[in-house]
Amino acid sequence: MYRATLDALAAHGPRRAGVTHIARLADTNRPFIYRNWPTPYVLLRDSTLRELRRVLDLAREVPGPPSAPECLSQAVHACLGLPLACPDCTPPFSPDAGPDGP
Repeated sequence: MYRATLDALAAHGPRRAGVTHIARLADTNRPFIYRNWPTPYVLLRDSTLRELRRVLDLAREVPGPPSAPECLSQAVHACLGLPLACPDCTPPFSPDAGPDGP
Protein backbone atom coordinates (compact mmCIF):
# COMPACT_ATOMS: atom_id res chain seq x y z
CA MET A 1 0.00 0.00 0.00
CA TYR A 2 2.80 2.42 0.90
CA ARG A 3 4.63 1.81 -2.38
CA ALA A 4 1.42 2.44 -4.34
CA THR A 5 0.86 5.65 -2.38
CA LEU A 6 4.39 6.87 -3.11
CA ASP A 7 3.96 6.01 -6.79
CA ALA A 8 0.72 8.01 -6.89
CA LEU A 9 2.44 10.92 -5.13
CA ALA A 10 5.27 10.85 -7.65
CA ALA A 11 2.88 10.74 -10.59
CA HIS A 12 0.26 13.25 -9.46
CA GLY A 13 1.50 15.19 -6.42
CA PRO A 14 -0.08 15.26 -2.97
CA ARG A 15 -3.22 17.17 -3.97
CA ARG A 16 -4.12 14.86 -6.85
CA ALA A 17 -3.00 11.46 -5.51
CA GLY A 18 -6.53 10.19 -5.00
CA VAL A 19 -7.69 7.19 -3.03
CA THR A 20 -9.13 5.56 -6.15
CA HIS A 21 -5.81 5.80 -7.97
CA ILE A 22 -3.87 4.53 -4.93
CA ALA A 23 -6.28 1.61 -4.51
CA ARG A 24 -5.93 0.70 -8.17
CA LEU A 25 -2.11 0.77 -7.95
CA ALA A 26 -2.21 -1.35 -4.78
CA ASP A 27 -4.65 -3.81 -6.37
CA THR A 28 -7.21 -3.25 -3.63
CA ASN A 29 -10.34 -1.15 -3.13
CA ARG A 30 -11.23 2.18 -1.55
CA PRO A 31 -13.10 0.68 1.44
CA PHE A 32 -9.90 -1.15 2.45
CA ILE A 33 -8.02 2.15 2.57
CA TYR A 34 -10.75 3.91 4.56
CA ARG A 35 -10.92 0.99 7.04
CA ASN A 36 -7.18 1.17 7.73
CA TRP A 37 -6.45 4.93 7.58
CA PRO A 38 -8.80 7.56 9.01
CA THR A 39 -8.15 9.96 6.12
CA PRO A 40 -6.20 9.87 2.86
CA TYR A 41 -3.81 12.43 4.36
CA VAL A 42 -2.85 9.99 7.12
CA LEU A 43 -2.02 7.40 4.46
CA LEU A 44 0.10 9.98 2.60
CA ARG A 45 1.85 10.94 5.84
CA ASP A 46 2.48 7.33 6.88
CA SER A 47 3.84 6.47 3.43
CA THR A 48 6.22 9.40 3.25
CA LEU A 49 7.44 8.94 6.84
CA ARG A 50 8.11 5.25 6.22
CA GLU A 51 10.07 6.07 3.07
CA LEU A 52 12.03 8.78 4.87
CA ARG A 53 12.94 6.31 7.63
CA ARG A 54 14.05 3.78 5.00
CA VAL A 55 16.29 6.35 3.29
CA LEU A 56 17.76 7.51 6.61
CA ASP A 57 18.47 3.91 7.64
CA LEU A 58 20.29 3.34 4.36
CA ALA A 59 22.23 6.57 4.82
CA ARG A 60 23.41 5.40 8.25
CA GLU A 61 24.92 2.29 6.63
CA VAL A 62 27.19 4.35 4.37
CA PRO A 63 30.75 4.19 5.74
CA GLY A 64 32.07 7.53 6.81
CA PRO A 65 32.99 10.16 7.40
CA PRO A 66 33.18 11.21 3.74
CA SER A 67 32.70 14.79 2.62
CA ALA A 68 29.12 16.04 2.41
CA PRO A 69 28.83 15.65 -1.42
CA GLU A 70 30.38 12.18 -1.27
CA CYS A 71 28.07 11.22 1.60
CA LEU A 72 25.03 12.35 -0.37
CA SER A 73 26.22 10.52 -3.47
CA GLN A 74 26.81 7.32 -1.48
CA ALA A 75 23.41 7.56 0.20
CA VAL A 76 21.64 8.06 -3.14
CA HIS A 77 23.51 5.14 -4.66
CA ALA A 78 22.64 2.91 -1.69
CA CYS A 79 18.95 3.90 -1.84
CA LEU A 80 18.79 3.16 -5.56
CA GLY A 81 20.79 -0.05 -5.25
CA LEU A 82 23.55 1.22 -7.55
CA PRO A 83 27.27 0.46 -7.20
CA LEU A 84 29.14 3.27 -5.47
CA ALA A 85 31.32 3.84 -8.54
CA CYS A 86 28.74 3.73 -11.31
CA PRO A 87 29.74 4.94 -14.79
CA ASP A 88 26.99 7.58 -14.90
CA CYS A 89 28.54 9.62 -12.10
CA THR A 90 31.21 12.22 -12.35
CA PRO A 91 34.44 11.84 -10.37
CA PRO A 92 34.20 12.63 -6.64
CA PHE A 93 33.79 16.24 -5.63
CA SER A 94 36.98 18.15 -4.93
CA PRO A 95 36.87 21.58 -3.30
CA ASP A 96 40.02 22.52 -5.28
CA ALA A 97 38.47 21.63 -8.62
CA GLY A 98 37.39 24.36 -11.00
CA PRO A 99 34.60 23.97 -13.56
CA ASP A 100 36.86 21.79 -15.74
CA GLY A 101 38.33 19.64 -12.93
CA PRO A 102 41.44 19.95 -10.73
